[in-house]
Amino acid sequence: MLLVGAGPAWAHSRLLHTVPVDGATTTDVTTSVVLTFNEMVKQRFTTVVVRGPDGTSYGRGGVRVVDENVTQDLYPLPSGAYHVAWRAISADGHPVQGEFRFTVSLAPGAEPTVRPPATVASAVPPSQRSWAWLLAVAVVVAVTIAGVAVVGRGRRAKVDA
Repeated sequence: MLLVGAGPAWAHSRLLHTVPVDGATTTDVTTSVVLTFNEMVKQRFTTVVVRGPDGTSYGRGGVRVVDENVTQDLYPLPSGAYHVAWRAISADGHPVQGEFRFTVSLAPGAEPTVRPPATVASAVPPSQRSWAWLLAVAVVVAVTIAGVAVVGRGRRAKVDA
């Protein structure tokens, strides 16, 4: 009887909407993207990467998380197609991720003159580097614990003999 009234439980954060909207074409100069979730997400390990038609990353500084909103400031976007990849940590600690696309179509003469600085692109996105370090630390800790357990058993076996 109790199970009949129970609806599905949302265990993780869900992306509700974005600005710009997924698939939209904007005619305004865009200087940020905003992702709104159904619940608060954690600042730590949350990343948003906005790439332009030539693969350039337009992010300007780190993400800001305020309540359910994640904001990534951008260098002003010139006309073109943009791909946004994001990763956030739910309030319950589980990672969620996704992507969306939008297009900027500015009027002639409205193209921004400020461009992101030229940087050497990393082969691994920032969100994956963070998780790689965390995984490496976990492996080192696990190997250390296993090693201590084996040494402890060996010493105990010698004492018992």
